[in-house]
Amino acid sequence: MPLKKQTSEGPLTLSVGPTDFPFRLAAPSWVWPGTVGENCRRLGEVFDEVGIVLFESQASLAYTEEDLPPTMAELSLRYHLHLPLDLPWSQGILAVRHIIEGLLDKTAFLDPWSFVLHAPPHAKLLDEVAFCFIHQGIKPDRILLENTKEFNPLEFWCDIRYLGLNVCLDLGHLIAYNQERLLDLPRLWPRVKLLHLSAPGDGDRHLPLTELDREGRRLLRVILSRMGPDTVVMPEVFEPEGLAESLAVLHHVMTTSAG
Repeated sequence: MPLKKQTSEGPLTLSVGPTDFPFRLAAPSWVWPGTVGENCRRLGEVFDEVGIVLFESQASLAYTEEDLPPTMAELSLRYHLHLPLDLPWSQGILAVRHIIEGLLDKTAFLDPWSFVLHAPPHAKLLDEVAFCFIHQGIKPDRILLENTKEFNPLEFWCDIRYLGLNVCLDLGHLIAYNQERLLDLPRLWPRVKLLHLSAPGDGDRHLPLTELDREGRRLLRVILSRMGPDTVVMPEVFEPEGLAESLAVLHHVMTTSAG
């Protein structure tokens, strides 16, 4: 069965909102209990964009119109997709391609502008993944490779540029996996199309930005100062209180100098 979130059902009470920022803000589609469609309806009252999180392959492939109702296309929202974390890379590109193409078909009615991917640390597979999307009529620059424990874009920068791929920069991963050198990579920032913001927690937990220490806030300030004007910023926090708190911290970091 498709995964449904079990967490706080409280409202999204904001001290600052999307109109208080000079860049586009997005929210994840996994904030309250319920379906993706229900979350998007509620988020659409505040945000202009939602990242559809499809973290589990089989659960996401099992989504029906109850989970992804056609009315989602009628909301005043732009969408991007976060493809599954459990893609079967060890089984080869055909198995991965089967899942990706199934999810692209299922969500095509949302016209997502980009696709976030936890890529494997193999250059050959990057090439095959790019071709998978091209075969679906999607240009490689709409594929956003996220920095993860297994995949540091720094190590594959020549391949990324050659294939015309782009980047989703994750602050929590950057801190947790000591990837700060990535920020000084030549010609990085024009390729950073999406920014994921959270504080690192145990394992893969995404904590609110209130949990960032002084160094984490310094790195966030550096990123905000360097990213391009069209970069989308998404607090990747999966409950309403933490999401609201993260927006407040983001606004504070953006509007104050280091201290």
